[in-house]
Amino acid sequence: MKENLIDVNKINSLNKQAKYYLRKKPKESIEYAKQALSISYDIENSPLIAESLINLGFAYWVIGEMDKAYTNIDKALGISEETNNENMQLTCLKIMGNIQLELAKYEEAMSCYLKALKLNESLNNRPIQADLYNNIGEIHREHGQYEKAIPFYLKSLEIDLSLPKRLNRGITFDNLSAAYLKIGDFKRAKEYNRSCLDFAKEEGQDLVYLYGRITQAEIFEEEGNEEKALEVLEEARNECKRLEESFFLQRILVKMMELFYKAKRYKDVFKYYEYFTECNETQKLIYRKKALHFCAKAHEVVGDMQASIKSYKEYYKLSEEGYKKQKELEKTIVKVKYQNIKDKQEKELYELKNIKLKEKIEALEIQSKAIESAYRRMQLISEIGRMMTSTLDLERILEIMYTKLSELMEINTIAVGLIEKEQKVLSYKLYIEDGIKMPMVDTDLEEVNFSTWVIKNKEISWIKDLEKAHKKYLEIDLSVQSKVGEINHSAFFCPLILREEVIGVLTIQNKEKDAFDEEDYYLVKSISTYLAIAIYNAERSLKLKNEISEKKSVERQLKEINYRLRDLSVLDELTGAYNRRYFQEKMEELWNRALRDKSLLAVVIVDIDRFKEYNDTYGHLEGDRCLKKVVRILNSNVKRESDFIARFGGDEFIIVLPYTNENGLKKLLKNIYEDMKNIKMKHETSDIKPYVTLSMGAAYGYANINGRYEHLVATADKALYMVKEDERDGYHSISMDWGIENGIK
Repeated sequence: MKENLIDVNKINSLNKQAKYYLRKKPKESIEYAKQALSISYDIENSPLIAESLINLGFAYWVIGEMDKAYTNIDKALGISEETNNENMQLTCLKIMGNIQLELAKYEEAMSCYLKALKLNESLNNRPIQADLYNNIGEIHREHGQYEKAIPFYLKSLEIDLSLPKRLNRGITFDNLSAAYLKIGDFKRAKEYNRSCLDFAKEEGQDLVYLYGRITQAEIFEEEGNEEKALEVLEEARNECKRLEESFFLQRILVKMMELFYKAKRYKDVFKYYEYFTECNETQKLIYRKKALHFCAKAHEVVGDMQASIKSYKEYYKLSEEGYKKQKELEKTIVKVKYQNIKDKQEKELYELKNIKLKEKIEALEIQSKAIESAYRRMQLISEIGRMMTSTLDLERILEIMYTKLSELMEINTIAVGLIEKEQKVLSYKLYIEDGIKMPMVDTDLEEVNFSTWVIKNKEISWIKDLEKAHKKYLEIDLSVQSKVGEINHSAFFCPLILREEVIGVLTIQNKEKDAFDEEDYYLVKSISTYLAIAIYNAERSLKLKNEISEKKSVERQLKEINYRLRDLSVLDELTGAYNRRYFQEKMEELWNRALRDKSLLAVVIVDIDRFKEYNDTYGHLEGDRCLKKVVRILNSNVKRESDFIARFGGDEFIIVLPYTNENGLKKLLKNIYEDMKNIKMKHETSDIKPYVTLSMGAAYGYANINGRYEHLVATADKALYMVKEDERDGYHSISMDWGIENGIK
């Protein structure tokens, strides 16, 4: 399609819109950049294609889709190289470095910036030169090398001050303020912070002003004035809302959540987390994780374990997604680089002539195979990592690691030790020698050995030849000795690091010298990262399970104690029957139920004949045993859950029988009478019979709305009186409904 002025103007307008919405509505920015790119391809305008790709890459970077960001910027760089547009190359290299810096790929970022500085020697683009020195300072700051970062910031500022005022000057002021704050130079930190804020106000640079306000809050925090820091951040938050600036808003909200957590203002942590969730479109993974982290910790402190676990699960899910995205991005970068090399190969193959053609092809094939091998290896590492992080069982994690590494490397010894802080030991959870699992051991962290060396220095130790290792590790004992058998001459000792903290050590050893190569080094280093994450997840999960289990155990114990206390309050201590207080409460309930259901209710009063004489004859201990035996007989006949027995007096008991008719009552009375008669418990002073006998009076019928349960009990007592008048040793029952009396002697 032929280029025309209308199309060019439209593309420029679309790219302008893309830049305008970059921070506020990045998804709309993407759509504008895509439209600009489509028209640019139609009219085949390479500079506009590159510009549209840059805008598209920038927008993807803002929403955290780094693979797409990298791909688009790389395409723009390729176009600028093909068209020999050095200024465009310079811009692309700077942006590519920024993407690598965001991904913590510091070596790659530094490489991009140094290439850009080299290219700029002929271009003398002073503004970009200032930006590059500032960004190199950022790399040093990310490594905590603040004193190394400051000279680069100052160099950037020196160049910038020789130019007309620019947006990035305020950013450099802010970076200097933050760096001086980190080394404790509060005076310079405040001076540069004031310069940043004044510059931003004078030039109307709202975003730079937000940078300065965040650093100002950090200065107040370091000075111990958290309330003032929160006041500054709240003002900055409101400014972000006014500007519709989501990127800074997330950063500010996370910082406020951190300060609220430190101040134990947990309700404010939850409140500001709700504010954070409103930034749906542009939530960056790093800030989402930080917000969830403080929210989970706050829930844990206030005792809401369910909410805490939910937040931690979402945090770990985001971590896993982040690592997946990171690995996918690495795959994308390898693919892009691979495609670039292939494109260059095809171009070079076309230009090759005569006898050099075969040599060149062979070299390219080797290079291509190496890249393909690296890509396959990376996929394999990613798969091993996925398998390890997909389980929370520590033994399973270590088993997967050992099995998979054994397939890829020659291993004589492999061990994993985890740091136990309280005991100050390195506790080995895995130790395998020539395929045999060895006993687990603990080593003192104060000992001097390879493991403690890598813990202290936080870097992997690659021993190629034990005899020469003393040159680097002079201070430690060089006996990398197996538990059994020969000495291991080659070894990796790799610290397991999570969030800059060493949690353990992985060691892989071989008996031969120079047994490992660069691929093995990369493999062990990569696997150690996944292993650290998997172990942390497993230990965290176990801790949460134990806490939940302990809480449930305490709740069960409390419930059992409450049950025991309840039993003690309602049971007769001697016989185990219910006491009179329980009888009165329960009887009121059963009477009302019988009234409501129009159902039958029966009671039986049981009296032990001549019990006083029994006590006088045999003593009170035997009297107590007699009472217990009587209750056992009563219990053996009262079997329904709804029935119960209560001690009514010294030698009297009462049986309560809901839903019991005349026949059921007769059968019960007869069975109790026969059972008592059959055991023939000796009672030589009784004038009734030479063994213990019972007198029982019963009453049954329907509850009356005009009566009370005491009427039923009184009727049963009347029946008992009739048995006693008739020489005792028997039972009698009265129906409250028809006045029918039934008895036996």
